Amino acid sequence: MDLTWMAWTWPTAAFFGFILLALIGMSVWERYAPGGNPRRGILGLDTTRGDRLFISLLGSAFIHLAWLGFVGTNLWGALLISVVFAGEAEDEDLGHELADLFRRKVDDGGDLAAGQLF
Repeated sequence: MDLTWMAWTWPTAAFFGFILLALIGMSVWERYAPGGNPRRGILGLDTTRGDRLFISLLGSAFIHLAWLGFVGTNLWGALLISVVFAGEAEDEDLGHELADLFRRKVDDGGDLAAGQLF
C-alpha cells in the first residue's frame, strides 16, 4: 500500500494518535463506569461524555480551519481557543457564565471586540 500521497508529519501523527487514545480512553471509562449521566451543556443540549468529546473535536476542527483561513499557519492561538472551547463544552457553569457576560455586554450596547468583552 502506497501512502506517499499523505504528508505524515509528526504533528499529523500526534493528532491522530491523540484521537485514537481519546477513543480508547472513553471506551475504557465507559466499561468501568457506564452511563455517563446526560447533562445540559452550553448549547442547551443534553449530552453524554461521548457527545461532549465529539462536539469538542468537531468544534476544534472548525476553529483550526477558520484560524488557517483568517490568521495563517501559526496555530498556537487556535490551539488555545480549542482548549477553552473544549473546557466550556465540558463545564456547564463556565459556559453559562460566559454567555451571561456576553449577553450583558450586548444589552449595555458595548463593543463586542474580543479584547473588550472581559
